[in-house]
Order: sequence, then structure tokens, then C-alpha cells
Amino acid sequence: MTIPLPGIFGLAAPAGSGKTTLFNLISGLLPSTGVIRLFDTPITPAVVSQNVAYVPNTDNAAGMLRGSDYVALIAAAQRITRQQQTAVLHTLGVDDFARQRLSRYTPGMRQRLQTALVLLLDRPLNLLDEPLDDVDPASLTTICDAISQLGRAGKTVIVSTSQPDRLVTVTNTMFVFAEQQILEVPSGGTDDLTSASDQRFFK
Repeated sequence: MTIPLPGIFGLAAPAGSGKTTLFNLISGLLPSTGVIRLFDTPITPAVVSQNVAYVPNTDNAAGMLRGSDYVALIAAAQRITRQQQTAVLHTLGVDDFARQRLSRYTPGMRQRLQTALVLLLDRPLNLLDEPLDDVDPASLTTICDAISQLGRAGKTVIVSTSQPDRLVTVTNTMFVFAEQQILEVPSGGTDDLTSASDQRFFK
């Protein structure tokens, strides 16, 4: 799998097929027996830290933690200013519910928080794990706008999904898992995205 830079790219596969595992490998959270290169450089902790924005799903965060606490922890580790936090959280509408506990978040709230955290990290490569799946219409629009913003800023974004029809609003370039391989769907518009994904893994 080779990603041309920059741009917005979709990665579609059924739930449980390894999308999150792939992101964990790219971000160095899991060891790899293969070769992964970022910007023509083999991954190391330093390369990942400088180039990759990826925040694991908040499902693993402590249930009593508030969204604002989670943001503060990551911001402190990355030396992100309060002004930067406020601006990004407002863009994603997270400030409306940041004081609520993560255990009470809806899927849309969780994914808006995840997307906000990735934007805060401000890296060349952004990995978003199923940010559009099962979210409410308002969250879908907000997250799609944020993804498009990253693309306009010259970033590289990989968006995973098990619902490829939702990808057509942000990209016309998609990869799918098929027969233990990652295959690129030929670019040609929304019909190609949905029909190719139907043929290759929604059998």
C-alpha cells in the first residue's frame, strides 16, 4: 500500500478486519514484522512523533474521565496551548459537551472529540479510525468539514470505515481490504467507490 502525498484517502473494510491494527502499526503502537515507511523513512518513535497524528479510541479511556480532562492530558503531553485547544474544540462543537463524562458520550460526540484531538496534534499524516461510522447527521457534517479542512491545509489524511458510502463526501480515492491484501479502488467518482466496495467485501 502506497499513499501519494498529500490528500484524503479512505480505507474501507468490515468491522474486525484489521483497520485499527493497521493504524496501530503505522503509529508504532504495535510492532511490525514488515516494512513501514513514512515520508520515505522507516518508522521510529521519533519519526512517528514528528509526523503522525493518531489518538486511540476513547472507549479505552477511564469511564469517569471528562472530555475536557482527556483533552487536557493530551494537550499537556504535547505542549498545546489553551488558545489552540479552545479554537479546535469550538470548530468541532466539542465545547458543548466537553464537561460531560466520556462514559455518557454518544458515538457522534466520541468521534468529534477524536477528530478534534487529531487536529490539535497538527501533524503531516492524520489517521482517523472510523470517524464517520454510526454518527448522527450533525456530527457527520461537522467531522466531514474538519477532514476537508485538513486536506485543504495540505495534510495527508487516512479515514477508515466499515461504511464506505459515507466516504464519498470527503474523498474519491479509497483502498479496500480484499483477500488479505489492500487494494486501491480506481478513481472515477462516487459510483466507483460504492460499487467497488460492494463487490470486494460486502459479499
